[in-house]
Amino acid sequence: MQRIETLSVSNQKVFVRADLSGLGDPPSGKALSRILPVVEILLGKQAGVVIAGHDSNQNTFAPLADAIGKSLGRPVHLVEPGDMKQRWSTLKAGQVILLENLSKYDGETKGENAFAEQIGGGADLYVSDCFAALALPYASITKLTKNKTIAAGPGLHSILLSLQEINSQKNKPLVSFLGGNDFAKKVDFMPRMLRLSQTALIAGSIAYTFLKSRLVPVGNSIVDNGLEVTAFQLQEKAELEQTQFILPVDHMIGERFSRDAKAKASRDLPDRWMGLDIGPKTIASFEKALKGAGSILWYGTAGAVELPAFQAGTKSLMKFASKLKAPITFLGEDTVRVADEFAVAAATMIAGSESAIQVLLGKNPPGLALLQKEI
Repeated sequence: MQRIETLSVSNQKVFVRADLSGLGDPPSGKALSRILPVVEILLGKQAGVVIAGHDSNQNTFAPLADAIGKSLGRPVHLVEPGDMKQRWSTLKAGQVILLENLSKYDGETKGENAFAEQIGGGADLYVSDCFAALALPYASITKLTKNKTIAAGPGLHSILLSLQEINSQKNKPLVSFLGGNDFAKKVDFMPRMLRLSQTALIAGSIAYTFLKSRLVPVGNSIVDNGLEVTAFQLQEKAELEQTQFILPVDHMIGERFSRDAKAKASRDLPDRWMGLDIGPKTIASFEKALKGAGSILWYGTAGAVELPAFQAGTKSLMKFASKLKAPITFLGEDTVRVADEFAVAAATMIAGSESAIQVLLGKNPPGLALLQKEI
């Protein structure tokens, strides 16, 4: 796939499909730092740039347009899709347009050709820098690549390189951290993760499903009932793969899932108490495993980070890992948001877990497959 760094785009009009979901309101500086490099490269090459993306949790991109403009030091015009045909004809080198939030428009979400032509028909070059969105059948992702020069932005290239290195086991040993909730959503990925990893660290509410499968009392902790047999089989698979499988040995517990819940360290999980974070002995155990990593794949949080009293496990482990030499890939929108919030040092941030898991499973998200076909 061509990279924009190698292309001559002087006086060309460029459509950039970016990942604009989950940037925050207002957008955080770290989030902006992941979407702006592609724009800065194109402006440095004297192109006119139209940025497009979606965020189903935001009504308008007006605050984002202001934030991008301040970062770039030039005006960024927020334009409705219906006005784009006219704006393409007047777009000049050095100018920047941000399309209004595409998630508001049925033509985008239904993948309509006419909508794609409306928003991007005037472009000379289509740049994809939206890895997280490549699993979606949206018009700006699947209907704009024909009859245009296509290139990958630096963000897309960096993410694909990181995932390829994990799949090829370039930097062994791989230590995988799997946390958060929704065991059922992640279960299809777990066998592949265990095959790739030399060590698997298990935390979050997912850990309590694994512990329950071993007949360990978990109190009132969140578990995915009905998946205990699957959890036990995955632990057996880890043994067959010779993957070290490390579960929490102590916990930070609370009487309820609440912002005012008080944290208490405990080796056990008594009745009516919930495990809401990993305890200090588990943190030490995980740090020891991370210290020997050649690379780290991180998917999920160690505890209920939305509750202030139960953030310590995630925060301390992320800070510890970021000081190591091993390259880190953070996976999932919640994981990336928390890493940004805790000011974790440079790492590969992949908000789109669905797209990433498809690549790690040896498949291509629809949008990526289409890009490679067209090129």
